[in-house]
Amino acid sequence: MGLAVGAVVVVAALGAGAFAVFGGGSGGPYKLTTPETVASDYERQGSGTDDSDLSAAGRKDLQQVPVVKDPHLVAADYQTSGKEMLKFTGVWGEVTDPERGADLALAVIVKTLQDNGTAQAKGSPQTFSPDGFDGDVLKCQSMKFTSDQGSMEAPACVWGDKDTLGVTVMADPAAAVLGGGMSLEDAAGITAKVRKDARVEVEG
Repeated sequence: MGLAVGAVVVVAALGAGAFAVFGGGSGGPYKLTTPETVASDYERQGSGTDDSDLSAAGRKDLQQVPVVKDPHLVAADYQTSGKEMLKFTGVWGEVTDPERGADLALAVIVKTLQDNGTAQAKGSPQTFSPDGFDGDVLKCQSMKFTSDQGSMEAPACVWGDKDTLGVTVMADPAAAVLGGGMSLEDAAGITAKVRKDARVEVEG
């Protein structure tokens, strides 16, 4: 359990700087939110965060993005009644290159986790098209997290479309104890549902 919690906490602690290589602008018809429930079973823990929670330096970092303009950040932690955990971080706006943005986002997650010794990537990112997904790209990568308590695998997924980029990292402590874990295909399906729930039309 501690290992799984640590894995999600590390991703939560990446902050705006880690996501400053991708983002969006305010000109798109969709934005991202952190609803109380996503993918049917995941309940938000706490209130979630957005631009208003960033420091001045964090907001400045967020503006330095290569594929978009004026990005807006959201993030929240989710958990099911069975203690399955999901960390969601997203950026919304006018994404000029969704596929490149998604690739950069996933690369940043993988590199950050590897650089601080928290995890190692397993295999290569795989592309998925779950039922109901209408974005430009959705990719998932398996990560192996290791600590004194042992090791576990957890999937990291990213989507990209012309308005939003989103990253999910999922951990299932109970399955890890039994030597199992979530498949990339299942993770992709959950990520598509998170996108559907978190992505709402901009009013006015």
